[in-house]
Amino acid sequence: MRFRILLSALAVCAAAVPAGAQTIEATRFAAPAAAQAGGGSRPGLRVYGLYDYVSLAARDSFDAIFDSSNISGLGVGVEGIDLWRGFFARFAYTRMTKTGGTRAFVINGQVIPTGVGLEVEMSPIEFGGGWRQSLDGIDRYVVYGGVSGLRMAYKEISEFAQSGDEVDETFNGLAVFAGLDAMVARSVFLGAEVQYRRVPDAIGFDGVSQAFGEDDLGGVVFRVLFGIRR
Repeated sequence: MRFRILLSALAVCAAAVPAGAQTIEATRFAAPAAAQAGGGSRPGLRVYGLYDYVSLAARDSFDAIFDSSNISGLGVGVEGIDLWRGFFARFAYTRMTKTGGTRAFVINGQVIPTGVGLEVEMSPIEFGGGWRQSLDGIDRYVVYGGVSGLRMAYKEISEFAQSGDEVDETFNGLAVFAGLDAMVARSVFLGAEVQYRRVPDAIGFDGVSQAFGEDDLGGVVFRVLFGIRR
C-alpha cells in the first residue's frame, strides 16, 4: 500500500514539472513582447562626431571658382531620443572649408579667372527632430528620418580684398534627412545619413552666381556619424 501511494505521488510530481517549466518559459518570452507593446524604450541620448560630404546646389558657380562643387567638413551633434513614441530632437554643428579658389567673372558664358585667391567657409547649425524605428526590436539597428531648420554662416575670404569684396553673412534654410545607425559595441554606434538642404536667396546677387542664376547654398549631404548612444 505504501509503495502504491509513493508511486502515485511521483507520477503527480512528474506531470507537474513540465507544466511548471512551460509556464516559466511563457512568462520569460512574454515579458519583452509586453514591454514592446507598451510604448518602447525610455528616453535616451546620442552624442556623436560627424563627417559631411556635400554636393552643392550652386554647382556651376563653385565649379567656376574652385573647379569643384563639393565641400566637406567635421562637426558634432547631440540628440534626445525616444522622447515620445520614437520621437527625437537634434542639435548639430558642422564647419566646412573650401580653399584654392580664384575670383572670376563671366562674359557671354565664358568664365574669366582674375587670379585673386578665394577661400569659402560654411558653418551650418541644425535644430530639428524626427522619428526613429527599431528594425530588430532591441534597437541594435535603427532607421530614422526628420526635418531640421538651418542657420548657415557663410564667409568668403579673399586675397587683396577691397571694401565690399568679402562676405560674412548668415542665412536661413531647411533640411530633410534619413539615416541608419547600428550598435558596434556596448553604447557605441556607427551611422550613415543622407540630407537634402535648401538655403535659398543666399547668393546670386552679383558675380559668378548671378551670371549662372544660382542662389542656393544647400545641396545633397552624405554624412557619417560615430558616437555614444545611452
